[in-house]
Amino acid sequence: MKAENKTEVTSDQKHEETSPHDKPSSCLLCGQAGPTLLYGHWVCDHCKNVVQAEALAKRRKIDKEGGALDSSSLYLATGYDKTAASKRFPVGSVGMLEARLDRLGDQWRASSLDNRAGAAAVAAAVLRSGKIPYDLHVIFTAQSELGSRGAMTGAFGVEPEMAVVVELAHVGEAKDQSPVTLGEGPCIGLKEHGYIAHPQALEMARKAAKAARVPIQYLVREEGSTDAGAVRRAGPGVPTVLIAIPARKTGGPESLVHARDLERTVDLVV
Repeated sequence: MKAENKTEVTSDQKHEETSPHDKPSSCLLCGQAGPTLLYGHWVCDHCKNVVQAEALAKRRKIDKEGGALDSSSLYLATGYDKTAASKRFPVGSVGMLEARLDRLGDQWRASSLDNRAGAAAVAAAVLRSGKIPYDLHVIFTAQSELGSRGAMTGAFGVEPEMAVVVELAHVGEAKDQSPVTLGEGPCIGLKEHGYIAHPQALEMARKAAKAARVPIQYLVREEGSTDAGAVRRAGPGVPTVLIAIPARKTGGPESLVHARDLERTVDLVV
């Protein structure tokens, strides 16, 4: 997903395909920008040494809660015999899921969109903003699941006067309090574990949405949290607004976000 792509595609517009020789290719494995290709795929020099394999399971263990995979049944189908495979895949080898980006109608599908979609929206907003009359710090944080370590240290170092945290909200996580729907605009977080929206930041987000004519949804989480709480508690306290992009199957090998929600998130952050 490239943040600098200005082509807007909605359900009310026709998507105009560009000629393959009008845009550069990207590495099939890591996404690095590459040369222009008329057809086919390009793999960068670094990834040429990467060996692909398919993760499979011999059997599926169904426990009382249902659906759990027995880790002892997992194996890699490499296409090599036992001797060659032990050399190409020694103990301690690092692996990763192939993170391809696909367009399914009006939706984007890819792995790890809980990080990639938010990062793309923030980068696109910064590029679109032009000259900014105040100090702006953009931080892409890590280790959110380990206690928001990246957000905590980042906010401590920057000492912001106000902060905007961009995350995802998965469809179905708050059915009773605030149902989340794809294609209906970004969510503004009101409450989650360790975070309640600051009145000043919340009003700022509402005014920005009205000015940009962006429809918004509201998110109330009874369980779970994002980096917003860590930023909110940094130093003497930081007025923080949480903006969440609606998504399906967040955090898994394949997540879905609506292209219209992603573009509207950019409009709201700008």
